[in-house]
Amino acid sequence: MSRQLFYSRDQGATPGLYQHLAQEFERRLVSRREAEEMADPREAQIERLKADQATLKRRLAEREAEVAELKAFRQQAASQIAAQHAEIERLRREASTPNLHRLLARPHD
Repeated sequence: MSRQLFYSRDQGATPGLYQHLAQEFERRLVSRREAEEMADPREAQIERLKADQATLKRRLAEREAEVAELKAFRQQAASQIAAQHAEIERLRREASTPNLHRLLARPHD
């Protein structure tokens, strides 16, 4: 069926064969839009994108908190390693002083 059958043939002077259907369609479309039964697909897309954005912002905040926590852990671990290294160096220096005598283990009989 041709779309032209919905519209008038002579610029509105003679109605098209199915023009009453076109008018009914337009009337129902307007009433549904006014009643918000038929949502605008752009509005639905906007709402979906807003929800996606909120989810991504939440995930980003979680990742940033996790990164900050891991950086603090790395800093603490590096400090502990540095302190242990300093203690090992101190013990090596003390072990090399002449005041210390090594004890030899006695052979087992």
